[in-house]
Amino acid sequence: MREIKFRGKSISDNSWVYGDMVRGTAGMFIYEQETNNEILVYPDTIGQYTGIEDMNGREIYDGDIISDGTDADLVEWDASLLAFVVTANDGAMYLIDYLFGEVIGNKYDNPELLEDEEDV
Repeated sequence: MREIKFRGKSISDNSWVYGDMVRGTAGMFIYEQETNNEILVYPDTIGQYTGIEDMNGREIYDGDIISDGTDADLVEWDASLLAFVVTANDGAMYLIDYLFGEVIGNKYDNPELLEDEEDV
């Protein structure tokens, strides 16, 4: 069974925190079981763990950018397919289960990785 967990960027120090997602009256939180803390995060940075690791064993989350050595592609949840997909720069979508590559960043910290090389 796939582990359900989330990550989000802390409002207090911009660090990434991992754990359970909690909606509170003050906003969205990530609950870290190890520290028993609820950390307020930017809601638009919350991403769910896909249940898949890259070729280096790093967990892949919604919003990550992965590369097979040639292109930088975005991992996203597709509600119509009910699956995590990888969207390539040319707009093609692939199920994440069938791709090999490594996490090279994420759309929040490294948006420049998604820029089309022709636009630069």
